[in-house]
Amino acid sequence: MVGAAHVGQNFRGSPIWLWDRPSAASALTSGQRRPYNALASGASNLGPTNPELLAHIRCRLRRLLAAAPGESSDDIPPDLVESSGSGLDPDITVQAALVQVARVARATRLPPALLRALVWRYETQPALGLFGPPRVNVLRVNLALAQLLGYRPGPAVSPSPPSGGTFHRHPSPWSRRCSSSGEM
Repeated sequence: MVGAAHVGQNFRGSPIWLWDRPSAASALTSGQRRPYNALASGASNLGPTNPELLAHIRCRLRRLLAAAPGESSDDIPPDLVESSGSGLDPDITVQAALVQVARVARATRLPPALLRALVWRYETQPALGLFGPPRVNVLRVNLALAQLLGYRPGPAVSPSPPSGGTFHRHPSPWSRRCSSSGEM
């Protein structure tokens, strides 16, 4: 796995990884949605009363709930359904990381207590102790998770299991696009 700890990356294609904040970045030339495009960092520019913003949030919430049986919409923190101002935020709240532990544990067969400890290990406090909630860097946690799973450092980490291991596969709810009405 290769990445930059200060730039968000897309881990939402596989249930074995901690997922990051959604990205609203777009391709520079076409304007088409192209998540995590560092050359086109920016927000969606959809205001809080824009129906399209609400549709995106509802769709993301349905996708998260589909991947997390037993969770309710009240359990899902806002940073997992709302994109950041830059579209490239590398951190999520500790709450957003902890709500994903059950999914990652099911997919990897690692004990939930071990995954919670991993999240707490990478917790960082707010800047100057004042600005924002405690958070974790998604890439750093996923690198530690890759090491636990037996992956060797290299140019890429495949979502397939290490040799001799098996993962419980779940289809990714992120493989389909949301419509403008918020339907998957």
